Amino acid sequence: MIVALGIGCQKSCPAEAIESAIHGALAAAQAHGTIRGIFTIDGKAGESGLIEASRKLGLPIVPLGRTALAARANDIITHSPRVEHLFGVGSVAEAAALVGAGPASRLAGPRITHLGAACAVAISPEIPS
Repeated sequence: MIVALGIGCQKSCPAEAIESAIHGALAAAQAHGTIRGIFTIDGKAGESGLIEASRKLGLPIVPLGRTALAARANDIITHSPRVEHLFGVGSVAEAAALVGAGPASRLAGPRITHLGAACAVAISPEIPS
């Protein structure tokens, strides 16, 4: 099984908050499999907290464009009007996780938030192309 983590975060969000959101989302999802990486909107990929969290967890950060996220907008669970206004999708974390896990993916549940960070887990039975 393929597992992808989608992250959304506030500017200057600390690594500890991102790590807590990731651990909480993985625990809630009870997903087992190979974690492909941390997927996020391209404008967040350079955030120092996200970079630090990815290093600690040994996972690559994969930046995604708005078009890729918008392609999975109908499959998300959480809809934040503020996030939709800013980024064109109701949940960056959920859409990014779905893109990361591939076209046959589904969310393991709604995103988990912690102190300015949001993490969603998507799973797919097949390797995305």
